[in-house]
Amino acid sequence: MLRLHLANASITLKSDVAPSGPGLILMAVLDTLDRAGIPYCLLHGYEDYPAHVNSDVDGLISGRLPPRQLLALLHKNRVRIGADVVRCQGYHLVLAGRRSDGSPCFLDLDLSVDCEFDDRPFYAGHELLASRRQYRQFWVPAVQFEFGYYLIKKVAKGHLDNEHALALSRLYARDATGCETQVRRFWGAGSSALILSAARSGDWEPVRLRLPKLRAELRWRATLRHPVRTVVNSARRLTGLLKRCWRRDSGLNVVFLGPDGAGKSSVIKAVGPMLAGAMHRTIYRRFTPALVARLLHRPIPPNNRPHALPPRSCLMSAVRAVLYWFVYYALDYVTAPLTLARATLVLHDRHLVDAFVDPRRHRYGGPMWLLTLISRLIPRPDLFILLDAPTGVLQARKQEVPFDESARQREAYLSLIASMKNGHVVDSARPLEHVVNDVNELILRQLAARIAHQHGLRDSPSIRGTAHLRPPEPAVNARTTARNDRLGPIQTNGSSQTSSPFRHSRHANTRRAPVPIRMPRPPLLKRLVFRVIRDIKRLFGVSSYLRNEDRRVLEQIIFPHFLEDVSCRDILFVGCQWYTEGYSERFERNGKDYWTIEIQPTRQRYGAKQHVVDGLQNLRRHFEPATFDLILSNGVFGWGLNKKDDVEQAFRACHDCLREGGVLLIGWDDIEERCPFRLEQCRSLRTLKPFQFPPLGVSECVTDTPYRHTYTFYVKREEADTRY
Repeated sequence: MLRLHLANASITLKSDVAPSGPGLILMAVLDTLDRAGIPYCLLHGYEDYPAHVNSDVDGLISGRLPPRQLLALLHKNRVRIGADVVRCQGYHLVLAGRRSDGSPCFLDLDLSVDCEFDDRPFYAGHELLASRRQYRQFWVPAVQFEFGYYLIKKVAKGHLDNEHALALSRLYARDATGCETQVRRFWGAGSSALILSAARSGDWEPVRLRLPKLRAELRWRATLRHPVRTVVNSARRLTGLLKRCWRRDSGLNVVFLGPDGAGKSSVIKAVGPMLAGAMHRTIYRRFTPALVARLLHRPIPPNNRPHALPPRSCLMSAVRAVLYWFVYYALDYVTAPLTLARATLVLHDRHLVDAFVDPRRHRYGGPMWLLTLISRLIPRPDLFILLDAPTGVLQARKQEVPFDESARQREAYLSLIASMKNGHVVDSARPLEHVVNDVNELILRQLAARIAHQHGLRDSPSIRGTAHLRPPEPAVNARTTARNDRLGPIQTNGSSQTSSPFRHSRHANTRRAPVPIRMPRPPLLKRLVFRVIRDIKRLFGVSSYLRNEDRRVLEQIIFPHFLEDVSCRDILFVGCQWYTEGYSERFERNGKDYWTIEIQPTRQRYGAKQHVVDGLQNLRRHFEPATFDLILSNGVFGWGLNKKDDVEQAFRACHDCLREGGVLLIGWDDIEERCPFRLEQCRSLRTLKPFQFPPLGVSECVTDTPYRHTYTFYVKREEADTRY
C-alpha cells in the first residue's frame, strides 16, 4: 500500500507499483473535485490508475460546473495538484507537471457532461453519475453503464481488438442482466442477439465482421431518438472548428536564436518529442526558408562557412527581402492560424531578426530600415529564446567564424533579446538535458500564462523557472524594479549596436539601465485589417469592442455594478473612441442619463446623444455643480491630459460636478510612458476619499496587462480634506 501526501491532503492508493507523474496529477485533480463537491466518474481504463496513465483519461463531470469554473478550480489548486493547465478546449484539459528528474509530464483529461459520439447523445450525464460507484479512491460508473459506454465507443470508432473484447466480456460476466438491457437499448433484436452471444461466449469475431453495419444502425437509431440534439451538436462542432481556425491560442510559435555553437539544432530536436503530450504535433522551420531546395526535394547542406560569400548588392538585397522573406512570413497571416488551431508547436531555427545581428550570413547588403519595416509587418512569434554561452564555449563547439565575431554576435544577441518583451535567455553552456528542461519550462510557462490570461485568472502559473534563466539587471529604483519584473527573465547585459524591430526605446540598453515597458502595438497589416472590418460592422450598426483584460474588467465588472445601482442615474463618460461607441446604448437602455465629453471634434460620432466637445479641465463651463453621480475617466490621464496644471483643474472640476456620494473612476496606465506623475501627488484628488469598490473589494485595481492598466476609485464625502 502506497500513501501519497499532497499538501494538506492524504490519499491512500492500493497499488504495488508507484504512480507515475501523470498518475500523481490525476489523483490530485480527482481529490480536488471531491473536496469541491463536484460529482464525477472515470468511464473506463481505470484499473491500472494511478500507477499507469498511458493515454487520455475519459471522464464524466456534473454539468452544473461550467468549463470556466472547472478551469478556475484547477488553477486555484495548481500548487497542491502540482501541475498547470496548458491547453483548454471546453472540458478537454491538458495539465503539465514535472517528474522527479525535471522532465515534463502531462495529463490529458477528456471530460464531458454527457456521453456523445459523432454528435449523437447516448447517455445523459446525470444518469451515470446517479449510479456511480467507488473504486479505490475514485468514482466509476455502474457495471452496466460502463459496459454500454465502452461497447458504444468501440462500435462508433469501428475498432474492436482482442483486448477490448476481453474487457467487454469481463464486464458482462459481472452484470449480465444489466448489460443485456443496455445492448437492447441501442440496437435492434438481430444485432442485440449477435452482440450478446459474443459477450457470453467470448468470441467477438462475428461482431468484428459486422462492425460497419452495427455502427450505421447505432448512429441511425440515435439520430431518430434525438434529431434536434444531433443537429445542434453538429452545428456547434462546425462553429467551434471555424472559430479555432482563426484563433492562434491552441498552438505556440517559438523562435530559437543564438550564435554558432549555442546548440540550437540539438535543443530543437530534443524539445519537440518531450512536449508531445502538450501539443498534437510539432513542425520545424528555419531561416532562410530554402524553398527551392524543398520544392525540388533536395537535401539542405549545412552552412559551414557562413561568411564565405560576399553580400548581395543593395538592390538585390532589397528585392530578396521584400519578395522572398516578407512574402514567406506574411503568408503566416493565413497559414499560421490554421496551423496553430490544430494545437501545433512551431519551432524556428533562427528567424528574420537574425539578419539584424549577422547580415553577412544571409548576404544582406540592403538598408536596415527595410528589415525593420518588414519585421513590423509580419506576424510576431509568441516566444523568443536565446541560447547563450561564453565565447570560449561557442568556439570550442564550432569554429565557423572567428573568435571576435562570436563575441560580437553574442553581445548583439543579448542586446536584441533585452529589447523584446517576450524574449528569454537560457544558459546553453550546461549539459543538454539541463538546457532542454529549462526551455521546456519556458514554453510551458508561456502556455499556462496564456490560458490564465484568456480566462481572467490573475495569478501567475505555478510552473517555476530555474536559476539558469537569466534575470534582469538590478533596477535603479523600486518603481522601475516593479515594472521590469513583468518582463520575465531577460538579459540586459551588453551594449547595443544592433537595430532592433522590437526595441522599446530609441536608445540602446546599457548595463545599468533597465528595459522600460512600452505599450504593445499590433503589426501594421493587422491594424489595417481590423480597421476595415470595424468600418464594415459600423455600416450595419454593429459596435466593436476591444478585447483587452482591462476592458473586460471595465465592461463585465465595473459597468454592471453601476447599471444595477438605482441611485446612480447621471453619468459622464470622459473620452470617446470607436470601442466606446456601444456604451451609449448600454447605459441608455438601463434608464441612465448618459453624457460624454471629448476634446477631439472628429470623435463626436462615437459619443452619446448628449455630447460635449471640450476638455475635462473645462467641465464647469458646461455643467452645474453636483450634476453627476458617476464620472468615468478612463484612458485620459497620461493620454492627452498630461500637464500638472491641467490635471489639477480637471479633477477639481470633477469634484465640483459630483454629487455628495458620487464616484470618480480614473483609469490610467502605471508605466513610465503613460504616467506623467503619481496620482498621490495630485492635490485636487485630496478633496475626495478612496472608495472601496464592492465587487472587487479594493479602491485600486491593477489589471493583468503589460501596461499595468489601473482603476482607482474615489468618492465625494463631506469629511474629505477641502484644502488644495
